[in-house]
Amino acid sequence: TDCSISNRERIAVRRRKQKHNLPRMAWRNIMRFKRRFFVSAACLSLGLSVSLGVIMISAGTDTRNEIEYDYSDIFVTSLIDGEYFGNLCEDIIPPDEQPIIFPDALLNQIQNLSGVENSHVTRGGFWELLLEEQALDLIREKIIGTHIYRVPCTFQIMSDEYLAELKDFVEKEGLYLDVDAVMEGEGVIFLHDHALSPAEIEMSKDTLGLPLGVYDIVNKKKVRDIRFCGYLDIEQEELPEINYSWIGGIYFLISEEGFKNIQAEEQNFHINITAKQGSRLSLSREVERIVAEYNEQLEPDEYGNPNDMRLYVMLKIDILREMSDYIMSNRMVLGALCAVLLLMGIVNYMDVTITGLTVRRHEFAVMESIGLTRKQLRKLLILEGIFYSLIITVLTGCMGGVVGLIIRKVMRSRTDYFVVKFPFVELAACIAVLFVLCILIVLGLYRKYEKESISNRLRMYAD
Repeated sequence: TDCSISNRERIAVRRRKQKHNLPRMAWRNIMRFKRRFFVSAACLSLGLSVSLGVIMISAGTDTRNEIEYDYSDIFVTSLIDGEYFGNLCEDIIPPDEQPIIFPDALLNQIQNLSGVENSHVTRGGFWELLLEEQALDLIREKIIGTHIYRVPCTFQIMSDEYLAELKDFVEKEGLYLDVDAVMEGEGVIFLHDHALSPAEIEMSKDTLGLPLGVYDIVNKKKVRDIRFCGYLDIEQEELPEINYSWIGGIYFLISEEGFKNIQAEEQNFHINITAKQGSRLSLSREVERIVAEYNEQLEPDEYGNPNDMRLYVMLKIDILREMSDYIMSNRMVLGALCAVLLLMGIVNYMDVTITGLTVRRHEFAVMESIGLTRKQLRKLLILEGIFYSLIITVLTGCMGGVVGLIIRKVMRSRTDYFVVKFPFVELAACIAVLFVLCILIVLGLYRKYEKESISNRLRMYAD
C-alpha cells in the first residue's frame, strides 16, 4: 500500500512538473527555428499591417467623406452671372432699377428655420468694365466673347478676415497681387482658371495699380475708377478657399469697404447652411419646400419655360443617396483587396505550420512514448499557437502603428477631406481570428496524425 501511494505521488509530481514545463517547452519549440519563425511571423504581420493600412486609406478617402467635406448640408443659389444679369437689365427691367436675384426676405426666412446650426451668405454685385482698359490686356482675347466695347462683371464681397489670410498666402507664394489695396477699399482682384501662361504671369506685375473704370450695369454711367490689383488663379495650390458663386463670366474679388465706395445694389448670390445634428433631413425638405413655393411665384417666360430667375437647391442627402451605389462598389473593391492580402499571409502561415508539424511527427511519437499524454500534447500545441499569435500581435501593433502614422501624415498633406481613423475594431477582429486560426490549424493537423498508432509512427521514421 505504501508503495502504491508512493507511486501515485510520484506520478502526480511528474504531471505537475510536466504541466509547468509545457509553456517552456512551447516557447522552446517555436524558437527552435528562429529564422523560419521570424520570417513567417514578419510576413504575416506585414500582411496584416498593409491590410489595415488599406482599410485606413479606404475609410479616410471614402467618397462619403469627400461629399461631407465639399458640400454643405444645404446649398441655395441663383444661376445668374454678370453676363445674364446684364441681359436682364437691358431687356426686362426699367432704367435705374436692378432685378433682385435672391430676395432678403426669403434669405431671412431660411436662416430663421429652427434646424439651422449656422449659415454663410455670399454677396456681391454686378457692374460693367471697358474692354479697352490696359489692365485687361493679358486676358482680353480670352474674355471678349460677343462683347465689343463693354463687358458685364461679377464682384464678390470678401471679408477682412479672408483678405488677411489671402495676404499671408500671397506673401508666402510670392504672387503678384496687391491685397493691401483691396483691403483699403481701393482695388479688386481678377479671378481666373489657369488662363495665364507663366510668361503672362510675369508680365502681370506691370498691371498692378492700373485704373479700371467701373460703370453702372443699368444706366451705363461711370461710377468711379478702382485699382487693378492682379490676377489670381483659383487652381493655385493651398489657396484659401473662396466660397465663390462662379457660374461663368468675369469675376472679381472686392472688400466690403470697396463695395461701399462703389455704392451699388448688393445682391445675395447663394447661401450655405449647416444643419443641427439630427435635423439634416427635416431641414433639407423644409428649405426645398420654401424655395419651390418661391419659384412657383415667378412667371414663366414668353415661351412657357421656367423663369431663369428661379433659385436652385442642392441637398447633401440627395447627393449621398445618388452616390450610394458608387460608394458601396468602392468599399467592396477595397474590401476584396484587403481580404486577398490577409489570405496571402494566412496561406504562408499555413504552409510553414504544415511543414513544421509534418517534420515533428516523429517528435510527437517519441514524446507520447515516454509518457506525454495526447491531452498534454494538444495543450502544448495550443500554447505554441497562442505564443505565435501574441508575437504576431505585437509585431502587427508596432508595424501598424508606424504605417498608420505615415498614412496620416501623407494623406493629410495631399487630401483635404481625408478623415483620420485608426482601424482599431478591424485590428481587434484580425487578432481574434488570428488566435483562432493559429490554434485550430495545429489542432486539426495533429488530429490527423494522432489517428496513427505511436508504434507505427516510430517504426516509419526508424525505417
